This record gives sequence, structure tokens and C-alpha cells, in this order.
Amino acid sequence: MTMKKILFIALMIPCFASALKVEGASDWVMVGKGSTGDVIFIDKQSIKRIEDSVTFWDRTNFSSRNQDGNLSFKTSITVNCRTKESILRYFMAYDDLDNRGILTESFAAPATATWEPIVPGSAYAKEMQFVCSKK
Repeated sequence: MTMKKILFIALMIPCFASALKVEGASDWVMVGKGSTGDVIFIDKQSIKRIEDSVTFWDRTNFSSRNQDGNLSFKTSITVNCRTKESILRYFMAYDDLDNRGILTESFAAPATATWEPIVPGSAYAKEMQFVCSKK
């Protein structure tokens, strides 16, 4: 084995271990169910609070395929517990439940993304209530 291969393997092992650790550390808890049967989960291990802002990962399982043929979304969201606003950070769509199957779409929100008011009684309101109660 050449020195380049050994170095490459040595550098990649921590990357793979880190990826497995992050996925294995997930602790999904159901926080709501929509009127159409969509189920919303939050990864409790991902909740990070800095003063009034809380960033977390959520997952939505749809009761049936959406117009793009997807059955689930995974998003990273930051909410402001004081102003009751949210901003989307990352978005991923999958063609199977629980963020399995084929990743059909993904994007990171642009730096120009703006804070949006959270509608009372909405799924985001349920998520905000859950994450903002964590100190």
C-alpha cells in the first residue's frame, strides 16, 4: 500500500466515524400530527439554544406522497422564542418515510433568507413550543 493510500484512509476514518455518530445520536420524538395525517418529529439531540434562538432538526412524514412524489422532509430550522419567528436553514426531501430512500431534493437556505412569523396553531408553533421549553 502506498503512503498516499494510507494517508487517505487515515484521514477518512474520522469522517466516516463522525457521520455514523451523528446519525446514531438522533433521538426523534413526535411533536404533532396534522389534520391530513402528516406526522412531525424533532430530533431532541439536535436542539441547540443560544439565548432566545433555538436551532434543531425536524422530520415530517406525509400520509401520502406530495406533488413531487416525496413521503418525508428533513429540515434544520432556527426559531426565536421571544419574537416567535423562524428561519429555514437546510431542507432535504425523500421518496420514503423517515428520511429513507432516495434524496430527491436538498438545499441550504441563502444568506439572504429572512425570518418569518410563526402562525399560531401551526406545525411550526408546535415545534416552537417544544424546543423553547427546553432550557
